[in-house]
Amino acid sequence: MVRYLSVFGIAYHLCSVKQLILLLLIPISAWAGNSYQKSLNTGWEFFYKGNWYKTVAPFAIHTDLLKYNFIPDPFYGENEKLMEWIDSTQWKYRMSFHLDLSELKNNTELVFDGIDTYAAIYLNGNLVLKANNMFRQWRVDMKNLLKDQNTIEIVFYPATIIADSLYKSYRIDNLPGGNQVMVRKAQYQFGWDFSPRFLSCGLWQGVRIESFSDYRIDRVMLLTDSVTSDLAFLTAKLLIIPKTQVLLTTEITDDQGYILARHQAQVKTNDTVLNIPFQLSRPILWWCNGKGKQQLYLFHFKWRSANGIDTSLSIQQGIRTLRLIKEKDSAGISFYFSLNNKPVFMKGANYVPQDMFLNRVSDTQYLHLLTSVKEAGMNMIRVWGGGIYEKDIFYKLCDSLGILVWQDFMFACGMYPADSLYLDNITSEANYQVQRLASHPCIALWCGNNEISEGWQRWGWQNDYAAEERQKLEADYRTIFKQILPEAVTKFSNSDYHESSPEFGRGDPQHIRQGDAHNWFVWHDGKPFSDFENQVPRFMSEFGFQSMPAKETLQAAGAYGKLDNQALQSHQKHNRGFNIINEYMSRELGRIPETIDEYISLSQQLQAEGVIKGIRAHLKAESYCMGSLFWQLNDCWPGVTWSAIDYFGRKKKLYDEAKKIFTEESQH
Repeated sequence: MVRYLSVFGIAYHLCSVKQLILLLLIPISAWAGNSYQKSLNTGWEFFYKGNWYKTVAPFAIHTDLLKYNFIPDPFYGENEKLMEWIDSTQWKYRMSFHLDLSELKNNTELVFDGIDTYAAIYLNGNLVLKANNMFRQWRVDMKNLLKDQNTIEIVFYPATIIADSLYKSYRIDNLPGGNQVMVRKAQYQFGWDFSPRFLSCGLWQGVRIESFSDYRIDRVMLLTDSVTSDLAFLTAKLLIIPKTQVLLTTEITDDQGYILARHQAQVKTNDTVLNIPFQLSRPILWWCNGKGKQQLYLFHFKWRSANGIDTSLSIQQGIRTLRLIKEKDSAGISFYFSLNNKPVFMKGANYVPQDMFLNRVSDTQYLHLLTSVKEAGMNMIRVWGGGIYEKDIFYKLCDSLGILVWQDFMFACGMYPADSLYLDNITSEANYQVQRLASHPCIALWCGNNEISEGWQRWGWQNDYAAEERQKLEADYRTIFKQILPEAVTKFSNSDYHESSPEFGRGDPQHIRQGDAHNWFVWHDGKPFSDFENQVPRFMSEFGFQSMPAKETLQAAGAYGKLDNQALQSHQKHNRGFNIINEYMSRELGRIPETIDEYISLSQQLQAEGVIKGIRAHLKAESYCMGSLFWQLNDCWPGVTWSAIDYFGRKKKLYDEAKKIFTEESQH
């Protein structure tokens, strides 16, 4: 019997957060014979005004400048306005490292897990890489360039200048979404209605050397195909990178050493995908929060080549089946998730990145936020398409806590170009991210984009273009969202693909009868909260209302004071935000407070009353409506936003009320 781990159950018996995080690092890579790795995260320096200053990867230029007091806190007061020069400046980083060349294998690569975004990488003075995508892993063959003592230099180019240049050279003027659609960089960094504009640069994830012999196991994707009461049918999908022709034997065992599968294949000198089916007896299924335990099995993989070189790897995996069910019924077309053949009402929220500067989000912050999600009785969060594909720790925690993830691809609110270089870039991005996340039981769905179909069909975007231009933009849309992205999902995972969220916008009467919906009649269109009860869709994937963060949060941001103080105004990024809040306060509560303390309290009360009215309406209509994901769970800075938990982790009244209703419903 394969050993299973109920990680969250263990967590309560651990004496520290660090111990839980260490536990979550199983799947552990345990290489033997075939591989050598060396971290290059320490020893970095950045150049500023004639001098070099020490830093550690992951890093971002804003946080490095802040560390040495070269700039004030970017989030404080109106300091955001003082930072624009950083976005348009070229920045240099460097580091040196020693290598014992005798430890290296036949092939050696420099690996960057996250480069933000445009960068030229030099190894010992040789240009080895030009990066142009924040969402890809980058690998550089470096064996022939290495010495005992080595240097890496990175030049980061301003994304804003490159975006402008690409935008101006594109054959269609004034693309919806602006110049940011031209670059594969987190879109919220360009400024959104909940975030400021900070176009930072740096290594937002780690860097290392990997050296291996004749082959490299690039990825193990462990997929559950089907489950009966007695057996789970699984497929190990192996992506192997051989550097020479290799006769490779794969062995899969359980935690007691019992062999589940043995497979032998001649692997040739190109990327090879091997599919190895196997079975597991009497499986204990993985369930989302509120429906059962989160059982995680431990599987061991071992590879041996004909020349006797071994490689091994262990992987955690939850056994479950999960499908998005879209079927015709008397009301229209259903939209619900079936987990282990049982329909589940999805309770949760939309997730945005936890900081404008991603390098400073700690594992402890991930743990605290996602534990709060579990404790609130939520079972799903939507990773919104204007942010990032999250770090590995995020998905491992969701696996262990039973939080399903609706995963958007990183495209939002714009028409994206489909020239050959751009398509190659996003194809590599999509393949890499789907492969990386395919094994996680938390992944419920891949969604192509946020609000692009709605924008094109119902926001009037088409009106600005001649017929030939419209045809070009529509063809580009089809290539990306009907071809490249779904092909990656189908090829490398067992997950379902949903083209665009929402399927139909609020201007289309079909949005109530089929697909997922975003209800912005409330807030944007000024409809009363009762509209949530009148507009109940099959699945609500966005709806919400703004409120102020806690007093202490505003004080830390230098935005506490009179209601009309400029620092507070600068921390409200919706151009009508305070006017809309005031209109609803006057209508729903009968007055607009004059002091900031009372405004904080009443705005949070107003937000909670409105959103909870929507949640109750969705729960009341269960079976017709099968999901309620409010906008938004968290914040990327200390602003006035739709969040239930502010930037510093302080919970608003919305969180408390949502927790009551979600946990009460789970007990029924």
